[in-house]
Amino acid sequence: MSIPEKEIANIRPNSTTTISVDALGKSFNGGRIEKGVQADPMTHTYDIKINIGNPSQQLLPGMVCNVELKGQPNKGENEKYCTVPISAVQQSADGEKYIWKSVEGKAQRQKVSIGKANGNRIVILNGLQAGEKVITEGFHKISEGTEVRE
Repeated sequence: MSIPEKEIANIRPNSTTTISVDALGKSFNGGRIEKGVQADPMTHTYDIKINIGNPSQQLLPGMVCNVELKGQPNKGENEKYCTVPISAVQQSADGEKYIWKSVEGKAQRQKVSIGKANGNRIVILNGLQAGEKVITEGFHKISEGTEVRE
């Protein structure tokens, strides 16, 4: 899992994490967190590793999971905001940030303005409304108008 360099200082070894594994239909509580010591020069992110108990040997190498890292919200407690997984935000050659969303079963590229990262999610300041469907997997293989399964 990669964390933006602006947020890495907020990650503590005992930060609360929940790991969901769709293939198993289960969620696990993460344990101690280990932070990488060198940032990726292209993405300005640090890798982290989360120790997970696996006594029944259900978790296997390479399984896809979603990680929720509990952190402080980016706005006041009573303010609402949209967030998406950091990995769902792409950057075009000209530096424009965008996401892919599903509109009537078709992929649509949407320009967005981003805010601060909060764990493995990032705040979308403009370009996305509550309830819109964001494509978070397989977006590397789609283009404008591609049919998507919801």
